Amino acid sequence: MPMKDLVLKYPTSQEPYRAAVIETNPKLLKQKISGAQQAAILRFKELENSSDHHAELRALTDALTALKILAETTWAECDKSTTERVSRYERLRRDAQLFGGTSRALAVKT
Repeated sequence: MPMKDLVLKYPTSQEPYRAAVIETNPKLLKQKISGAQQAAILRFKELENSSDHHAELRALTDALTALKILAETTWAECDKSTTERVSRYERLRRDAQLFGGTSRALAVKT
């Protein structure tokens, strides 16, 4: 099922996260990462005193970690070869799918 056809379990934070993870334009990537981080932090603050949202809090923590790694390895700033950059970026995208809407645990089919 294509990523765009999934209904996100946590759309407030997952949609900006997904947009950042799938962005391939280095000029837009930094902006999308920042937006996704802000959305995740805002949602994290909304939930920090809640005892009912353990799975979402874990997903937010994982997303923030992945966004930090992605921000540190942006294509324009990476000094490794193109092959290594593409490989690392693809691994990040694959790992980020756990939060970005393709995971069966976080996505709900309609």
